[in-house]
Amino acid sequence: MRCAGFVHVVAAWALTFSWAWLAPPAASAQNPDATPPGVAITLPHSGAIVPTGSVIRATAWDDVAVASVRFFVDGVEIASEGTVTSPSAVWDTSSIAQGPHTVTVVARDTAGNTGSAEVSVTVDRTPPVVSVTSPVSGGTVLGTVHISADVADNVGLDYVWFSVNDVFIGEDTTFPYEAVWDTILVPDGVYTLKVAAGDKAGGLNSAEVPVTLANGTTRIEETDQAVTYSGTWAHGNQLRAWAGGTASIATLTMIPAQATLSFTGSGVSWIGFRGPQAGIARVYLDGAQVAILDLYEPVERVAAVVYSVSGLALGAHTLIVEATGTWNPASTDPFVVVDAFIVNGW
Repeated sequence: MRCAGFVHVVAAWALTFSWAWLAPPAASAQNPDATPPGVAITLPHSGAIVPTGSVIRATAWDDVAVASVRFFVDGVEIASEGTVTSPSAVWDTSSIAQGPHTVTVVARDTAGNTGSAEVSVTVDRTPPVVSVTSPVSGGTVLGTVHISADVADNVGLDYVWFSVNDVFIGEDTTFPYEAVWDTILVPDGVYTLKVAAGDKAGGLNSAEVPVTLANGTTRIEETDQAVTYSGTWAHGNQLRAWAGGTASIATLTMIPAQATLSFTGSGVSWIGFRGPQAGIARVYLDGAQVAILDLYEPVERVAAVVYSVSGLALGAHTLIVEATGTWNPASTDPFVVVDAFIVNGW
């Protein structure tokens, strides 16, 4: 009896010892927690350009638990965060000097250990300086218009955008800052050219000039009485962003179809379509064939200038667009589109 009881007591002691040996050591005076928390700043990143008003975000972790997170700029505390699951702080930079600064985040664990991380940033509240250098304000332009601007920023530019009547026409990110405005599809009139710039801190600025477009051109839509048709055409198509909203399409594959424009001027451009469904067309000027055009392209170009002629004797002329009913082997269809015509009146 004594022997069996002795075995039972020893077995119970061994089991208790085994569990105690496998468990992680608890923080105590005999086994203190000396591991500091880990900290990473996720916003802003090192080298960032910071505008007026910014958010600082960080992550903090610890082998036991994080107790608090504090935020500093150049050693001065700006906020503390009791909730450590997603620590963040709002940094109001409106009263701080522009230029370089150091953001530091300090985390403390429940044992009093601290860990930190820091990033260097630049505060920038100065927007870009923008001026349009060409064309001049109030000037008269025609044809292909080259727009140029002087743009500068104290820290760094992010983009320079060009627009006409608030319609985007191009972007340039390197000096000299320029864009091209092709006015062949644009009616004469007064337009506003704008150059807008943004810097890397989010600062915005723009400059604009009014100009008068005077190409002496007239756009004749495909529905105008100056255009007559023979053969089979589908009129009033609205399935693309046509120059005047609609277009006429020759669709039959066996019978040629013609669109004839009678105009008075010194030149004319045919606005049509190039794409994977386009066919082959012939162009006649004043009764003579002047071009055979394969309108196939792998990517669609809507409202495209597919034929243009200038330098004609100022007077009455006739332009004929003929859909031949044939097409490039790579094309799926023989379609020929008449979208509009642009006539030079001088």
